Amino acid sequence: MPNGVYLGWRMFGYEYDDQQPDRIAYAVYRGDELLATVLDSTNYLDSSVGPDPQASLNVQYSVAAIIDGETQELSRVVTPWPQDYLRIPLVVPPAGVTPATCPTPNEHYTLQRQRRFRR
Repeated sequence: MPNGVYLGWRMFGYEYDDQQPDRIAYAVYRGDELLATVLDSTNYLDSSVGPDPQASLNVQYSVAAIIDGETQELSRVVTPWPQDYLRIPLVVPPAGVTPATCPTPNEHYTLQRQRRFRR
C-alpha cells in the first residue's frame, strides 16, 4: 500500500461475542513493540512505515487476541507481501466434471501448495 502496510487477520469463533463485543481486542506488534490495540475490527493500517515499499518488506508483524483482558498466544511472525495481491492458482477439473461430494462446484476447486507456484 502506498500509505503504509495493511494487516488483516481472521477472528476465530471462540473470539466472537455478539452480546459483549468489548470483551475482545487484538494487540498488533511490529517486532517486539506493541503497535496498536484494535477494538473494533480484524485489520490495521501501519501508516508509520515509510513510503519505500522495499523497506517495508523487512518489517515483522504478529497479532494476539485479548479476551477478557488476557493476552492470548501470539501469532506467528509475518512480513508484508512484495505486491498488493496474492496469486491463488486453482486446480480446475476437466470441462463437464463436477464433483458429486461438494455442495457447490466451486468448493472443489482447491489450492495447490504455494511453494509449487512460486517463481
